[in-house]
Amino acid sequence: MFIRTLIFLSLILLQCQGDLLLVMESFRHGAREPLYDWWNAENFSHWGELTSVGMRQHYNLGQALRKIYIEQMKFLSESFNPDEIYVRSTDVNRTLVSAFSQLNGLYPLGSGPELPKGLDPSLEQAPFAGYQNESKAYFGLPFGYQPIPIHTVPTNEEFLLRSFDSICNVSNDLQRILESSEPYQRWNQEFKTTVEQVGRLINLTEQTIQTLTIDDASNIFDVFLDDIWFNQPIPQNIPKELWTNLTIIYNLVIYYNLGGIRDINKFYSTPFLREIISSFDAKLANQTVSLKWKMYSAHDWTIATFSTALNITDYACTEELIRTGMTKALNCELYPDFATNLIIELHKDEKGENFVKIRYNGNYVNLCGRAQKDCSYTEFRQRLSDYLIDFEKICSSDKFYPNSSTNVGGGFLGKLEIF
Repeated sequence: MFIRTLIFLSLILLQCQGDLLLVMESFRHGAREPLYDWWNAENFSHWGELTSVGMRQHYNLGQALRKIYIEQMKFLSESFNPDEIYVRSTDVNRTLVSAFSQLNGLYPLGSGPELPKGLDPSLEQAPFAGYQNESKAYFGLPFGYQPIPIHTVPTNEEFLLRSFDSICNVSNDLQRILESSEPYQRWNQEFKTTVEQVGRLINLTEQTIQTLTIDDASNIFDVFLDDIWFNQPIPQNIPKELWTNLTIIYNLVIYYNLGGIRDINKFYSTPFLREIISSFDAKLANQTVSLKWKMYSAHDWTIATFSTALNITDYACTEELIRTGMTKALNCELYPDFATNLIIELHKDEKGENFVKIRYNGNYVNLCGRAQKDCSYTEFRQRLSDYLIDFEKICSSDKFYPNSSTNVGGGFLGKLEIF
């Protein structure tokens, strides 16, 4: 009786979600080897590459998404339909392999296409002279593996998922603005002792220690995290206060670089916000189109850029949350760990009204400046539109002049200022 009641309530809950029309999923790659030559990075063989742990993370995430969106919601087909899913990745090994791993969980072994019954075995062979494989195959690929195409563009053209890279003329000026800003200068002084402590912890020379910045401390901490996810040792007896301060620095560096100065966040996030608007608008203009899922495999900085623009987090609330264990912010997510996942859902309710919901690592977040988990698409779209900036004009400039290029009003985040 209890089981039947639980199933009934689950079905009601799914119905209350409304008809799901389109999902846009972006995520950080899984656990990788180090990117920076600190501590024990030299013990790793393939810097920056996805590890087996990272593969497993995304495979497990794909399984979770299959259970929700295929088995429970019946949104995607049981087997891969190329008309339903579009996958894009940055042109980096770890993001490409992460996408393959997640897709293998979403469409696991056994879900791939079967060979036509009664097919002449000779037709399975490639016209490669002198070689033929004895075939007793049932699927197109062993164990029913389902290959799924992943699209990408060269890194120097990746404005959608890596707009923060040095691919615009204005990139150097943006970095100068950030590093010379009052908060950045203040944090380098405030955390000077922490930076020196971590330098001594990993046995750097005093001369090197005096040159370290909070960016260096953040990168050292990043190597520690790589070690943890690969079951490698980190320095022994790290004081709790030092670990806390390193965690704060790690969050401040990423969220301030990408969202601390709102005009810069508008610039970095505009390409993807436009992608959201155009994708949802196209779906609403023709709901008979089969496309249901757009997947974007990217990086921690990608997720941090989008999260800040969508008011899911910011650097100030993360510091408050780490120091006190609580925050007054409507949403506050810490540094996007490996395999962090952001899902934006477009729904239609029983009255035919469209609304948006956003999951961050599986949990629905508050939207549109209110303590509620959904927002009408009309309002959501307007907020995104108000946040757009003239990306192409600024990208081709040598200097960052945001006030001449921004729309009036502050969109999600209020007036233009450093916050």
